[in-house]
Amino acid sequence: MDKPCVILGRFQPPHHGHFEVIKQLVQRHGQVYIVIVNLSKISSVNPLKSSESKMLLSKGLAEIGLTPQQVVLVRMRRPKRVTSNPDLWIYNEMARRLKRPFVFYTGNKSVMTALQGKPDVRPLNILSPREITATRIKNKRLSSTEIRRLIRAKLNWAHLLPKPVAEAIKKTGLVQRIRDTMGLKRIHKHRK
Repeated sequence: MDKPCVILGRFQPPHHGHFEVIKQLVQRHGQVYIVIVNLSKISSVNPLKSSESKMLLSKGLAEIGLTPQQVVLVRMRRPKRVTSNPDLWIYNEMARRLKRPFVFYTGNKSVMTALQGKPDVRPLNILSPREITATRIKNKRLSSTEIRRLIRAKLNWAHLLPKPVAEAIKKTGLVQRIRDTMGLKRIHKHRK
């Protein structure tokens, strides 16, 4: 088994694709640390608080049989004094907390560039083409952005998330918040 790994994200909301990647990382590394970035305010692209993303991730992880020992959820608020490179700060903070070598995965090219030169920073392209095909919506890659768009349009979206995640979104009023914040984005665009 390889070193533990770290991934970071907003999970707005977490969907089947996220959980498939997490499952594969647990198989590969044994332990995964997920850093949920604590955002300063709710917006159209970040309608969920980090505590809500963490709760939804916990429900989805339980549904697929992963334990808190296998997947450690870490909410992280970066200090206000960090202005230059937040991704580098998160990497360094996880190195400080873990006090042992780890692999840092990212699917974001700008994060790869920001962490250039750091040991064990790897691209997050571990899914096979067959598995990627299974996480598509009408020939689009499955994404939280697309799920938020479907929620706003009052189209079918719940099948794209593990059942407990979709149920929690419905029961906690997050559907309405996603619709409200997406509507604000549209209104602001038209006023410019």
